Amino acid sequence: MDLQTRVNTLLNRAIEVRRHLHQNPELSFQEHATQAYLKALLAEYGLSSCLQNTQHGLVYCLHSGVQINDACLLLRADMDALPIQEQTELTFRSQNTNVMHACGHDVHMTVVAFTAIIMKQLTGTWQGTLKIIFQPGEEVLPGGASLMIQEGVLENPRVTHAMAIHVQPSLITGTLGFCSGSYMASSDELRFNVKGRGGHAALRQMLKDPVLAASELIVKLNERFQSECNTIPTVLSIGRVEAAGATNVIPDQVHLEGTLRTRDELWRKQAHEIIKDLVKSVSDTHELEIDLDLRSGYPCLINDASFTHQNFLAAQQILGSNKVVEVPPRMTAEDFSYFTQRVPSCFFRLGTGYASKENPEVHSPRFEVDEQSIYTGIFALTSMCLNHFRLQQNIEG
Repeated sequence: MDLQTRVNTLLNRAIEVRRHLHQNPELSFQEHATQAYLKALLAEYGLSSCLQNTQHGLVYCLHSGVQINDACLLLRADMDALPIQEQTELTFRSQNTNVMHACGHDVHMTVVAFTAIIMKQLTGTWQGTLKIIFQPGEEVLPGGASLMIQEGVLENPRVTHAMAIHVQPSLITGTLGFCSGSYMASSDELRFNVKGRGGHAALRQMLKDPVLAASELIVKLNERFQSECNTIPTVLSIGRVEAAGATNVIPDQVHLEGTLRTRDELWRKQAHEIIKDLVKSVSDTHELEIDLDLRSGYPCLINDASFTHQNFLAAQQILGSNKVVEVPPRMTAEDFSYFTQRVPSCFFRLGTGYASKENPEVHSPRFEVDEQSIYTGIFALTSMCLNHFRLQQNIEG
């Protein structure tokens, strides 16, 4: 039985699985039922988990033939959903209030699970170790990837390469997208508490106005980092401002929250120091206190050039050159970046868009996927796995 036939044989079951996962989403680090469902599903096909250190995570290891070059390829699928109320008309829309798989993690889990099932069926036709992980908490800091790495998921056996897939509704179903090198941004959270002395808005001489100071800080941050974005990809945005005053009341405090993103780790460290300097400058000017909470989040996601090109060519071979495209870098963030910082990795895009209707982006309450993309995902990811082990065997030979 050839690979396409194997995928087609399992496709209806895969779609059924995806619909169950979509209908029963769970928030980050709360993936109790998701974990149990995946564990039961894979047990049906003879796979048993070998490690479950991280709460709600699952790890599987498939060994086939002789270990070649200590080759161990890791496939990762994220499990968590988003705090969004679904607004689609799907018959299998989320049953959980204000929880939705609006980022395609239900598709990721399905594609990786059925890739594992087929690789298990093909044991003996490839040589090496395939490590499959289902990871909780991709959507919130500190990210489940960092926790699983801390707990040793890259060891025993030692992972030599890593791959992950992500839906992209702007790509039509049947298409894959790749980007070598710096692909996605780091993501840091910024919180500022501007503490002054409030009071009657008409008696300004008696105040140390935190609203004015906070406004100046926002403007200075924007000006400083806007000037950098032409040379170094950088975004600093303030998305939340809380000043509980009134028309004639200046509050004692103003709270700001925002994000810093860049695709250069060295500049990221420098940017942290610039933010601290700007905070001090504004606080000194206005003679008040500004507390800064700068939480370092996910690092930059760097796709290994050689490994990504290898998968790009493998995808072209099975799908056709017109179905495999280069996609531009993004300023969104992804905790698979922790893996890319440790081992040669490839994070690529699965087209899930309909050709005949509007395709809302991820994180939208109206987000949908064309389920035929599940076939493409399983077929392509399995082919890339087989190709990788074949190339490793040739290197050894």
